[in-house]
Amino acid sequence: MDNAVGDIPRATAASPTRSGDLEAALLHGEFRPWYQTEHDERGRVLGAEALLRWECPRRGTLGPDRFIPWAEATGLIHPLGFGLLSRVARDCEAGLLEHLGQDSTVAINLSPVQFTEPDFIPRFAELLAQSRLPRERCKLEVTETAIADNPTAVTAGLNLLREFGFRIILDDFGTGYSSLTHLVQLPIDGIKIDRSFVAQAGYCDKNYAVIAAMLELAIELGLSVTAEGIETRAQLNLLAKHGCRSFQGFYFSRPTPFRKGRLLR
Repeated sequence: MDNAVGDIPRATAASPTRSGDLEAALLHGEFRPWYQTEHDERGRVLGAEALLRWECPRRGTLGPDRFIPWAEATGLIHPLGFGLLSRVARDCEAGLLEHLGQDSTVAINLSPVQFTEPDFIPRFAELLAQSRLPRERCKLEVTETAIADNPTAVTAGLNLLREFGFRIILDDFGTGYSSLTHLVQLPIDGIKIDRSFVAQAGYCDKNYAVIAAMLELAIELGLSVTAEGIETRAQLNLLAKHGCRSFQGFYFSRPTPFRKGRLLR
């Protein structure tokens, strides 16, 4: 859930036309996590990212770009976020971590708006403590642009999450305005290189140089690095050459629901 706060978008044929649509969907349990796996360069599964989907009976399955801006603008992002955590925890109880493999992790995206709720972090920690998702196998992702949009609240929230023992990943790295500052000053454990850099790495010398510099600096600082948007073997090889050890993208898998003890293909 990584859309920035903004005005409620105009309704389209595939988007909600009023907040009541979202409220009804929440009431009927239509929001569910789908999972996109993360892999090492040999293809072995390292974990998965939980990506929220609206399984709407009338519109079909909708991605977060169709409803997260509405949820953030109306305040419904708060119950939506806790609902996502509950669903992920339920999947873990049904065997998600065992299916992913030993020492695998599950990543959950946080919206910057969630940090505006005073008791968000204690409630989040309490829900996780009551679940079968061990804290050490849960990664929390927040986008770099989200920090730029609300730096005070998000940075304070990240520090508190770190005190609770959570692992923090800076998502969409490279899209913000103070990337290097974020690496040094924020309480983060890793970064995810934005797909826009990966897509151009083999075609643009400047992007190639930027990626190489990102990897070198992150590794020097002891941060984990995941490359998003891997679609070809050439992209995988290029990033692995510079020390990247975690990859995510259609080359390996698309987001899929977890049903009956396994990820559907």
